[in-house]
Order: sequence, then C-alpha cells, then structure tokens
Amino acid sequence: MRPINILILFFISILIAGAPSFASPAGAETYIGFGAGASVPNDYSRIRLGGAAVANYDDLGTKNSFSYGFKAGHFWDQSAIMGFDFGVELNYFNRDLDATLQEIASYFPNAEHLGFRVNSFQTVSLIPLLRYKFDKFAPYVGVGLALNILDVEEVSLGNNPINTVRISQSLSNIIHLGMITSFGVSYKISENFKVFSEYKYSKSNYDLFLIPSPNTNLNFTLDAVDHNFMFGLTHEFTVF
Repeated sequence: MRPINILILFFISILIAGAPSFASPAGAETYIGFGAGASVPNDYSRIRLGGAAVANYDDLGTKNSFSYGFKAGHFWDQSAIMGFDFGVELNYFNRDLDATLQEIASYFPNAEHLGFRVNSFQTVSLIPLLRYKFDKFAPYVGVGLALNILDVEEVSLGNNPINTVRISQSLSNIIHLGMITSFGVSYKISENFKVFSEYKYSKSNYDLFLIPSPNTNLNFTLDAVDHNFMFGLTHEFTVF
C-alpha cells in the first residue's frame, strides 16, 4: 500500500471513532493555525554511494533553516480521561536543509567532497494529541504518522574535478513514511485565538538516483533527522 493511502486510512479511522463526539459537540474545539520558526537538523548520516563500487561517507553537516507550516485539528472534550482531552491534528511544515560542499572522509577514490542542494524538505503528518488545560495554558503531546518528502535538486561530489549532478526525481525514492513526535503549549489570548509554541522530531531515510552520464551511474542513500521549533497562532471555530 502506498504511504499516502496509509495516512488517509489512518485519518478516516480516527474520524469514524470520533463521530459520536462530533454529533454532540458541546465544548468541542476545532481550529486552524499558522506558524513559523526554525529547523535544527542533525547531520545527514549513513550516507552510502552505490554504483559499480560502493562507498560509505562520514556524516555530512547541514545548515539550520527557516521553517513555516499550517495545522488544522479538533479536540473532543467528551473524550477527557483524568482531565486530558483527546484530539487529532493534520500538520504541514516546510524547510530547506541544504548541505554546502564540504570535505568529508570517504572510502571511495576521488570523492572527498560532497554537498546537497535542497529545493524543499516537506512533512505532512497526522498526529493524535493529548492535552491538559491549566486555565489559559494548555500543554499537549502527540505521536503520529509523518509523510516526509525530500526534494534534492543536485549533488556535488568528487575531488579533482568536483562534479555537480542533478537528481532524477522519477527514479529516486524521495518519500518516506515514518513517525513524528510533537509536544508544545498553547495560551488563550481571546475568545477564538491562541498562540502556541511547539517542538517536533522526525527521522527519515531516502534513496536518491543521480541522472546517468558518462561519469555517473550512482545512487545515494541517507538518513535525515530534524528538530523543528515553531511559534504561531490558531483560530478556533464551530463546524457543527
């Protein structure tokens, strides 16, 4: 089954389970929001270059990136257990985690330099949440499914010369279905608006195929770990 289908089925199952609460929405909360912040990634790791021969690289340093995102979610107050409310959130955020050309150790001759130019690194996630209200403050935590999409435009590699090679999107596996962890706190500033601060952790891996040429017929595999910090505003409204 394709990753996006798994995410859709998971979302539908949660909606079905919560249908009775939608029918009696007194006190229920539906919201949309926008946020911005920073992504602080770990170095790209477990980098492996394959082709006629195989090489392993040391970790490749990445740069911190501005990030932005959107969210939409719903909490059912009838599902409160020991004071906790249950909810579900659809979350999207985007960042640009480039790795500038740098010299790193490798077991592949004439390939001591490596760098990635990233167009975008997007994550779409569905996160079941638990929250606890303290007057206007409401901390929350959740673990869910994340669809990570790493769009690498080109790879620079080699030593003398350094070659810049574009990525074949059609042949590359740039989508990874994994887990995401989120926790944060919101603060109610008016009847319908809240500000929030949150942290999200995700890990993913990819298989990038370089466009074939007389000098390249290779693919890269790598792991990416991202720590995302975001601040934003949500608006509550009534659907039913």
